[in-house]
Order: sequence, then structure tokens, then C-alpha cells
Amino acid sequence: RACLDNQASKFLAPHELRAVPCASKTIHTELQRVDYTFARGLVQTQPSAPWPHFPGLFRGKIVGGLFKHQLASLRAMRLLETHTRQFGKLRGGVLADAPGLGKTVTVLALILQTSGELPSSPEAFWDSTTIDESFAALIKSESELRRECLRGLRSVISYRDTWQRKSLPYNEADQLLHSSLPPFPFQSVSALEAHVRRGASRLRYATPAIRDDIKLDFAHAMALTRCRLDGKRRSALLGGEGKRALAERALKPTGGTLIVVPDALLEHWRAQIGRHVDLRRLAPSFGDGRSGDGCCFVYGWGCASRWHPDFQRGSRERHPRLPSASDLRRFLIVVVPFSVCRDAARQDQDFRRAAERRIYRHGNAQDAESSPLLQLRWLRLVVDEGHELVGGDGDLEQATSSFIAELFAERRWVVSGTPTTGDVDDPAIVRSHLYQLQKLLKWLRHPRYGLDADPRLDTREDAADDSERRKALFESEVMAPFCDQQSESARATLVALLRTVTVRHRKTDLKLPSPVYENYEVEVALRPGETPDDDSYQWRVDEALADFVCRTKANHRRPKIAVFSQRDGDLASVAEALYARLHGGIAEFDVQRLGHQASARELVRFQTDRREVRKCPRCWRENDVDRKSCHHALLEVLLLDDDELARRRGDALHANLPEAERINCGRRLLIEPERIVGLVATQTPTASPQVYADDWRAWTVGDELLITLDDGSFAPRKDAETWRDWGCRACVERAAREQFESADWFLGPLRPPHSIVEGAVRVRLLKWARCGQWHGPRWYRGPKLEAQKVLVEREDVPILCLTRQASHGLDLSFLTHVVLLEPIRDSALLEQVVSRAHRVGATQSVRVATLQAFVAGSKRPEKNYICDHCYKSFAIEAVA
Repeated sequence: RACLDNQASKFLAPHELRAVPCASKTIHTELQRVDYTFARGLVQTQPSAPWPHFPGLFRGKIVGGLFKHQLASLRAMRLLETHTRQFGKLRGGVLADAPGLGKTVTVLALILQTSGELPSSPEAFWDSTTIDESFAALIKSESELRRECLRGLRSVISYRDTWQRKSLPYNEADQLLHSSLPPFPFQSVSALEAHVRRGASRLRYATPAIRDDIKLDFAHAMALTRCRLDGKRRSALLGGEGKRALAERALKPTGGTLIVVPDALLEHWRAQIGRHVDLRRLAPSFGDGRSGDGCCFVYGWGCASRWHPDFQRGSRERHPRLPSASDLRRFLIVVVPFSVCRDAARQDQDFRRAAERRIYRHGNAQDAESSPLLQLRWLRLVVDEGHELVGGDGDLEQATSSFIAELFAERRWVVSGTPTTGDVDDPAIVRSHLYQLQKLLKWLRHPRYGLDADPRLDTREDAADDSERRKALFESEVMAPFCDQQSESARATLVALLRTVTVRHRKTDLKLPSPVYENYEVEVALRPGETPDDDSYQWRVDEALADFVCRTKANHRRPKIAVFSQRDGDLASVAEALYARLHGGIAEFDVQRLGHQASARELVRFQTDRREVRKCPRCWRENDVDRKSCHHALLEVLLLDDDELARRRGDALHANLPEAERINCGRRLLIEPERIVGLVATQTPTASPQVYADDWRAWTVGDELLITLDDGSFAPRKDAETWRDWGCRACVERAAREQFESADWFLGPLRPPHSIVEGAVRVRLLKWARCGQWHGPRWYRGPKLEAQKVLVEREDVPILCLTRQASHGLDLSFLTHVVLLEPIRDSALLEQVVSRAHRVGATQSVRVATLQAFVAGSKRPEKNYICDHCYKSFAIEAVA
């Protein structure tokens, strides 16, 4: 009946539909077109299907599905993951589709296609018959056997001790503990292990995570016991594969995929998951089935049920913390930035310097020093923009790369449109690229050129020796023949190696509008006594570059221009000049300076030409829509000269206080920095009152200022009666009790009713804070910012400033122009920058303008013509 109604895809998974002989032609056509349906039984291993099967991808009605190159990449990735199921072997590779071809969606499709699979269990390195005989002999030595068992029962003891003695949960755990210690009737290690598993499952008051910890800890202890009992095969554990297998037996297996991304792309991944992944289709297996809780986790935003479009709108956490391993284990997708791994690597380095770690670094899931990422055995590890794994030369960058490499995962993927980077004009660029390739093979744990020894399971010296040996092998077999001999056989060897680990499509495989490359020279004359290195000359160069961007904006209708520089300082100077010319009509994407949330807001503002704001109910100034409290600064000042004004303000606002306190409180008032009209005595030399008001770093306690009390362009303030309803009396009492040292005051009326104050008033600066901090929850009972109505403001934002950190991963297919403030010699970086606009989804050619500034009268710089295929720069257009 479902097939006749053409609704079968709502009830059956694709592999079930194929088994239905009466399926209509419409059903088969639908399956061939797109397959993004709810799959039943996700907790079981997914059956293989001849076309992609990724439940939950693409929310809503989809017409086209994935592009053909994405389907081809997906099939190739599945082949690389399933070509072997042997533990410890290479399963994965490098997804190297060209920048702009939708690698993020391809990775999401791969994850959802394998939802429900678990990593295979490590192999056993022992002989069961020998172990049973040795265990029977060990039973006679009761004290030694008790020590062996207690090593694995620590989780039971810690769980038991969390309850009150003689309570029912305490008695259940205590009974399991004593029944698992000798003397007992078990004659084999397997029987004892089965008894503990059954007992842990019967702990009625334990959470599933606690039960898993008990089972896994005891299984790891018994694995060590088996190794000690089987003397013949103990040597198998001396190899890297054996040590890794034993260590992974102590970890919690998870079917989730850990995705490590650059900090600048964290918001991009969150947006792609929210746009494409339908949590409701995954929730029956990974969540509660209603809110989508427990499906996807993005560091800083938490579980997707907080921010997914299907559910409530959420914001980034202020001080995010990585959840515990037990919490991370329940997610299908976990996204963390490089900074989390960098911090974990730094902490791990400090701890390892302080004490010698034991050989099984990952073995104890209770270890407080180990990162939660190290306590899980992941199904898959994906590193976005993976060229950053091999690009850093500093100690911390190398430690971060090593930390990511040491995470246990059955399958590993590097995602990068430019896996190798460098200046193509460098004579040694080919060797540099091959060295980077060897580092990627090492990270992927290639069976011949990868790393066999683990620096956490072996000594550092053994790991370093093994790394050097594999590197020398790669140099002799691949690098030397290719670079020195340059023979066809050497090239065939390298191509065959790449085909075993690489999935690659180029933009020539798709019909995309080609970019138009242009060169422009910016001539700036030197003034008398000036050199090109002087700050004054550099500032005039930045102004000339900003003038070019403004002319580009003026000569085109509704342009969208991205301005890029490899040097953040130059970009900041040009941005400052653009601000002065356009009066704020530009956006900036700088995660390092602005943070993830602010950069994402700037990107949306640039794309949509609108800004969503809420107005603070107290100061009536605009705030971004996701702010919890008003972030605008307010200054507390003390009236110096006008005693009559202070007395009248005290009578109007604080009539319940004694006269002396009333006048004292009447002298204190909160003002906006924009009310400063003059400077009487300031400790920091400042050019003008406006500059002083805009720069909080110039503010010093005790500065004497001139302020205006006229409303003018300021929003009218609430009257005294309203502030009394909002709790200002409690605020004044608290501030007086704390001797006016706390950030507690209120934005009351500046003047009493029916009073006129002419001219400026002299005040002394006492302290300053944000509006939301002044009006804290300890006393404030008025309306909150987050309850205010969202207002949409239209604005013209034609220019986006992109830092080098933001040159990868962003989808800016709507761009009309890309302006490069200097030539880019690194072809990989140039390809990444141009691909922000030249990508899937682009409907028009983007114009790429390269600017070259030079001193007037000097030799003109060489032209910069770019090859469409390799993005290498040439001085002659025909050669390019």
C-alpha cells in the first residue's frame, strides 16, 4: 500500500525498498534521483548500498541532491575506507577536491552514510588455551590474583563510594565487587569478565556511562592480565601495532566523527550543519526524538538542539568547556577548533615535563590530565584545511600536530583543496611539496611511509628513530628518483602512491564562470626628506589603495568586494582609511581579533546588507541580536561645581535618604561617553574630546571633564518613578553599603523635573563599565535586553576585509570583485583566496584585481599574470 501511494521512502530505508518486488517505477526513479531518507536501525551497522545512503542530509524539499563530482568523491572515499578491515591499517586519505567544490557537504554525506557504525575491535594478542592454564595456576595464589582483579575494579569502588553505606545502590556495587574477587568459582578469564559485564548491567542506579566505564576498565585490566599470562606471545606487544591494540582496548568506542577545523571556519561548519543536516531524522537513534538533542556538537555552541534552525535560536557560549568523554561519546558529529587541540597539547607538554608518564598514556579513562578527546576511540577523524598539519615550524604548532596525530581513530581524512603549499618560484618547491606529502602520509599512518611507533606508547627516542627511518625510505624510493632522475617510472611511482590515498576533482571538471584577472599599478610620490620606509609614506600608500577600492565601488552597480592582504597590519591600515571614506560601510572577518560570533555577524551583514539589532531598554542604544546584555560603556562621574543641581537631583531621586547622603548620591550620575564636550585635566594627552570619548584606553580615574546634560540627539531617559519601580532604591542602598566601590548604579534622569542647566558641567571620572554590568541582576527588576523586539536595519555594506586566516573555507560565491593589496606568490594561497568566489554556486565571473604600489619615478614593477590551471604568476601574459 505504501508503494502504491509513493510514500514508501517515509517508512522504509533504501536497502529495504530494494527488497520490495512490487515497488513502482516512481519509487525507483526517486531512489535514483536522491536518497536522503530516514534510515531505521541506525544503532546497527548500516548495510552497504550501491549509491550514497546518508539519512538526514539536506533539510526540506531538494530537487538536485549532490553534484556528480561529490557523488564520485563520496564513492571513492567509501572505497578507501572499506578496502581493508584489518586493525591498524590505513583507512582513509586526502579529500583534495579543488577549493570551492563543496568538500564540507561531501564530508557530512560520508558521516551520515556511515551513521551507526562502530570502530572494529582491536585484535587479541594471546592464546586462549595457554591463558586458561595459567589462570588456573594463578587461582592458587589468591593474593596475586586479588591484585590483578582490583586493578580493573577501581571504577566499581569509586561508584560504590559515591553512595551512603548500606544504601541499596551501595549494596549492589559492593556485592558485585566481592563476587568478582577470589575466591570465586570462575575457571577462566573470559568467565570472570562475563560475570563483571553482567553485574555492571544490573546496577540499577548507575548511568549508562558509568556501566560502560566499569566494563571497559575491567576489560583493559584483564587484557593486561592475559598478556602477562601468555609468555609465548608477549613479544607481539612490543611492536607498535600490538601496543596500539592494547591501548585502544581501554578506550570507549564511539560511532562519532571528530572534525578538527581552523578557528576561522568553526562558524562555517556550524552553519553548514544547521543548513543541511535534519536532526529530526537522526534523533531517534542519537537523541531523544523530539528536540534533536545528542546528534551534533560544535565547540562553543554546544549541542545542535540549542542553535539548529529547526529549534530555538542560540548563541555562542561565553567561556566554553569541552564536555567529558562520556558526553562526547553520544554525538554523531563533534566539531572542535585547532585552538582546543593547541591548548590540550600545551597542557600535555607541561605535564609530561613534570613527570614521566607511564607507557599506556590513554589507558586510564579516569586520568584527570588527559583530554576527553584522548579517552575515546573514534570511528573517524577529519582535519579540515589539513595542510595546516604540516605548515607550522614552531614548537607549539608541531606539538599541536602531534597531538592530533595521536588521537585514536579507525579512519583518518585530511580535507584540503591545497594539501601542499609554498612559493612556486622557489627552486626547491618540488622537494618541499614532497616533504609535506610525507608528513601527511605519516599522519595518515601509511603502512610503508607512515609512523609505526607511537610517541605515547613507545619512548620518544623510538618514535623519533622510526620517523627518521620512514622519512629516509620515502626519500630513497620516491623523492630522489622523482627529483633527480625525472624518469617516467619515478613519476608513475608517485602517481600510484597518490592514487592510494587521494580523492581529487578540479574545477575543469565543472562548468564554472572563469575569473577575470587584472593588474593595476598604484604610484605614490615621495615628499622631500621622506623614504619609502617612513610611516607617513606607508600611510599615504594605504590611502591610495583605499582610494582604488572606493573607485571600484563607485564604477559598478551594487558591487560586493573582498579586500585581501597577506599582512594583517597593512589590511588594518587600509580598512581604517576605508572607514574614513565610507563612514563605516565595510565589514571585517577577523576571528582572532573579533571572535567567531562577531565575524559571523559581519559576514551576514556584508552578504545581506542588513543588520539585526535590539535596543537596550535603559540607554536605548543598539546591540547585536544575540547579546544577552547591553555592551555599551557608561561612565560614573561626580559633579564638582553645581551644588544646587546635586541637591535637587538628590531630592528627586533619593528622598528616603538623610540629607547628607541624599546630596552625595545626587552628585553621582551615569553618562554616555558621547556627552563629553571638553577636557579640563586628563592624565593621557588626547587630541580632542571626541577622540577621548571613543578610546577607553585614554580614560583614567580622576580625569576632570566637561559634559552636557542636554538631551539633544540622545534618547530621553526614564523618569524617577520608573527607576524606583525597577529597583533603584535597592541599588543605592547596596552601593552605599559597599562604599560606592561596586559596579552598581542606575541610568537615572540627569536633571530634576522643570530644571534648566545651561552650558557644560564640570565632573570628575570615577569609574566605568558596560551598561549591563551597571544594571546587574542583584537589584535590577526592569525589562531585559534579550526580551526586546528584534529590529532589522538596512545598510549598504559593499566591502569585506579578509585576513589571511579567513582565506580558506568561506563560501563567498556572491562576490563580484576580489582586490589583492599585493601580488601573491604562493599559488596554493592564491587559489584559496580566488576560490572564495570562484566556486560551486557562482553565477558570474569574479574580477580579481592585483594592486602593486611603487614609488613615483622608480622602476615600474613587473606585471602579474596568473595561470588559470596552476595559479602560478608570470611576468608575460602569453606564458601564463
